[in-house]
Amino acid sequence: MITPRALRALRKAAALSMIAPALRVRVADGRRTLIEVRRPPFPDGCARYVPPCAFNRAVGRAHRAMAAGQDLAFAGLEEGHDPRVEIGLPPGDRAFPGGIYRVTRGSEWTHVLPTTLTQEAIVATLEARPTDVTFPAATTRAIAVHRDDETDVLVLHLSCEAGDEVKSAELHDALVQVMACCSVVELLDDLGLADPVS
Repeated sequence: MITPRALRALRKAAALSMIAPALRVRVADGRRTLIEVRRPPFPDGCARYVPPCAFNRAVGRAHRAMAAGQDLAFAGLEEGHDPRVEIGLPPGDRAFPGGIYRVTRGSEWTHVLPTTLTQEAIVATLEARPTDVTFPAATTRAIAVHRDDETDVLVLHLSCEAGDEVKSAELHDALVQVMACCSVVELLDDLGLADPVS
C-alpha cells in the first residue's frame, strides 16, 4: 500500500513534469526503475517510459482514489514498500534541497516549488510564520502560481534572466522561506494531525 507521503511526492513530480519540459521523473523500487517519465520519442520495445501527460493523469486518479478511502499499490512494487521518486534535470538546471528546482525556460531561469497546500493555506501559513522570518516584499509579490488541477498541486515560481546568479540566489532564498513554512503543514497533514494555522 502506498502511503500518503509517497503519493504526495508522486503528485509533486507529476505537476512538475507538466511545466518543465526537459525534466525527467524516475520512479524506482530500490535500484530497479519502475517507470521513467519523459517526453517522446522513446526507445523501441521499452515499456517503462511514460509521457508526462499520461503520468499526470494516472497520479491524479490515484490521488482521487486515496481521497475516497481506497488503498493503493504501485504496479511492480513490493508489498510494504513506497516508490522512490527521483527528479532528473538537464545540464545547466539545478536541484536544491527541499524540492526547489531552477529550470531554464527560454531566456529565463524559473525557480519552482511544488506544494500540495491550497493557496489559502499557503497565505495563512506565511502569515503565521515567526516574526524573525521575513521576505522581500517585491519578491513575494512576484511569486506566480500554476495550479495543476489533475494532481491538486500548486507550483510556485519566480523567474529571472538566465545567468543572473545574484537575482537567482535572491529568488531561491525566498522560495526556501516559503518551503520551510509549508513543509511543516504538509508533514502534519501526512501524519493526520491538525494544521497549526487553521
